This record gives sequence, C-alpha cells and structure tokens, in this order.
Amino acid sequence: MLKMEPEGAENQTHALMMLLNCNDILDNITMNGGHYKMWTAELWKKFEEERLAKWIGVLNTALEKNPNTSKALKDGNNLYFFGSKVSYVDFAVLAIMDGLVDEFGLQSYVEKLAPSLALHFKQMSARPSVQKLWSVQKPKDRSKWNPYCGGQIQKSIETSIAENKK
Repeated sequence: MLKMEPEGAENQTHALMMLLNCNDILDNITMNGGHYKMWTAELWKKFEEERLAKWIGVLNTALEKNPNTSKALKDGNNLYFFGSKVSYVDFAVLAIMDGLVDEFGLQSYVEKLAPSLALHFKQMSARPSVQKLWSVQKPKDRSKWNPYCGGQIQKSIETSIAENKK
C-alpha cells in the first residue's frame, strides 16, 4: 500500500484494525451519513462525553503503545503509530482529527483528553504534502472549504457544537 504499511505481520494486523476504527469513528460522527438521525445539542454532548471520548482514548493509547513514542516525545521527534516512519494509519487518523480539530473546533477537547494525539495531529498537519493538499482543499476563505461530511449532518454537528458552547 504505497510502501506505507508497517513492518511485521502483527503491526500490519493492528494497522488494519486502526484503519477500521477510523471508519467506525467517521460512521459514528456522521451517524452513518445521516441515515440514523441528525445531531442535537443533547445527543452531541452525550457523544462527546462518552463515545467520542472513548474513541479519542483508543487512538491516543494506540499511539502511545508504539515503543518509539516516549523517546520521540523526549527528543522532539515526530510521533507515528507504528515504528519510526509514517504509515497509512497516520494519515487515516489525520483525516479523523482534521474534522474534529479544524472543521469542528474541538482542539482543546482533544488536547485535554489526548495530548500525544493532539501533538501527532499538529506534526502530521505540518507535513509539506499535507499542506499542499490542504492549500487546495481548504482555501483561506473557509466558506469555500469542502465540508467534512456535508449536507444536513454537517449542519447538525456544527449547530449542536455551537449550542453546547453557549
């Protein structure tokens, strides 16, 4: 897979599991693309406190299980989910975190629950290839961004988060 698969059968299995976790997280955030129902402030608050917090914890724990993480944190090096180089899992998690942090403004929420994951997002976001992609996907004028999930589900998430901030 573009030479981005981690080394070793065990890591490859865990990487696939992490990719599927990212799919589940996206499905949870979008309520299966809005097929279940739309978000309300009450539902989003409960989701943030329970299910989303659990998912953020799962991602953070997986990142911290990489034996290289503590050394990378100490030395100021990049954090990765597997080994000491980027894998497709790092990009899958980046996509999830981009929606939560950039699109929905939940940076302080993520930083509070999962400091290593927040740092990983910051580091992955700074990659030149990511910056190049985002310069097209996310122009300076936010009104021209491609929405994270779009349509009514996007609006219901944004409205619910805004209502809970009041």
